Order: sequence, then C-alpha cells, then structure tokens
Amino acid sequence: MQMLVDETRNQFGKIDILVCNAATNPFFGSLLDIPEEAFDKVMNNNIKSNHLLCNMVLPEMIERKEEVS
Repeated sequence: MQMLVDETRNQFGKIDILVCNAATNPFFGSLLDIPEEAFDKVMNNNIKSNHLLCNMVLPEMIERKEEVS
C-alpha cells in the first residue's frame, strides 16, 4: 500500500481524496459457520487495510487543513 501512496504522490503531487470502497468476502454462508482464517482475511482486507491506508494519507491532508470526514 505504501507503494500505491508513493506512486500517487509522484504522479499527482498530493493526495486530495481517499475513497475506501473495495472489499472482499471469501466465504459465503452463515456467520456462525465462517472459519477463523476466512474471518481474519475479511477483517484484514476490509478493515485493517483501510485503517493503514488512512494512516498513510490523512496526516498530509490534515496538515494542509483540508476537510477530512
């Protein structure tokens, strides 16, 4: 993800917006039946990765005093 952020900065100079809208779900069925490995994958892909990406981008946006919501 750091390469994504770095290359975006190289191409465009700054990051003005971040939209976290991608998600995965490798398991189809009841939540009661989801294996721990699949649950961890969902949490890492859908929650943790967005958190890490926000931590890479938001500080510069806040420093520029741009609206962050």
